[in-house]
Amino acid sequence: MSMWWRNIIDPGLVSGKAKPLINKGIGMRGKKVNLTKVTRPRLQRTYPRTELYGLLDELGATPLIMVNGLPGSGKTTLMSSYIESRTLPCLWYQVDRDDQDLATFFYYLGIAALRINPYNKSTLPQVSPERVLNAPSLAKEYFQKLYQCVDSPFMIVLDQYHELPADAALHDVIAEACAALPPGGRMVLISNSDCRANLPRPRTQRAIAALGCEELQLSPEEVKEIAALHGLKLPSEQAARQLHAKVGGWAGVLVHELKRECLPQ
Repeated sequence: MSMWWRNIIDPGLVSGKAKPLINKGIGMRGKKVNLTKVTRPRLQRTYPRTELYGLLDELGATPLIMVNGLPGSGKTTLMSSYIESRTLPCLWYQVDRDDQDLATFFYYLGIAALRINPYNKSTLPQVSPERVLNAPSLAKEYFQKLYQCVDSPFMIVLDQYHELPADAALHDVIAEACAALPPGGRMVLISNSDCRANLPRPRTQRAIAALGCEELQLSPEEVKEIAALHGLKLPSEQAARQLHAKVGGWAGVLVHELKRECLPQ
C-alpha cells in the first residue's frame, strides 16, 4: 500500500466500512462520510449532445470552464456524459455548504484523489488546522502534488458550485488550483449562476470559457430524439416544436414530462 493512501484513508473506506485516518474538519464532526460527494453521476438513457461535446473538445486548451444554467437545464448530465464519452480521468466533487470548512474540502479531495488513481505513490501534503489558516499556500502545494497523481488529459469537476457564498475561502483555493493546472488539465465549475465574479484575480487571469443557457437549451430536433430515446415517437416536426415550446427547451423539464407520460400520442 502506498504511503499517501495510508495518509488519506483506511483502504476499507472505499466500501464505507472503515474509519478515516485524517481529521474530518469542523464541518464533518458528527457526520458520516458521504462518498456521493466524490462520485460522478452515472445516468441511464442519456442523449449524446454531440455539438456541445465538440465545443468542449475545442476548449481543450482552456483551463477553466464555467457551465452555468437554470436547474434542470442539463448541466450535470452534459458534463458526466461528456467525460464518459471521452473516457477522461475525472475527479468529480459535489460542493455543498460544509465545504466552507476547508479541512472538510481537503478531506474529501483526498478521497477523490484516491479514487481517480489508487496506485499512484505521490504523497499529498498533510492538512493541519495551522496550514488551513494559510489556504492559498496550502492549495498551491496540495494541487501541484495532486496533479502528479493523474495522467493528462484529465478533468476536475466541481458540481453545485453555487452552494458556496460569495465570501467563502474556497474560492481562493479554487483559484490556486486553476493556476496550478498542467497542460491537458481542465477544471469545470457547474453552477446555477455565473460565479466568475467570486474567483479572485489575478490567479484566474488564465483563459476562462463559459457555457450558458443559450448553449444548453435543446433544439426541437434534440427534443424529438430524446423523446424517442424514452419510447415516445413524435409524429411530425410540428409535434416536436410544440413539445419544445412546452418544456422551454430544457432537458430536465422534458425528461420529467416524458416520465409522467402525459404527452399527446
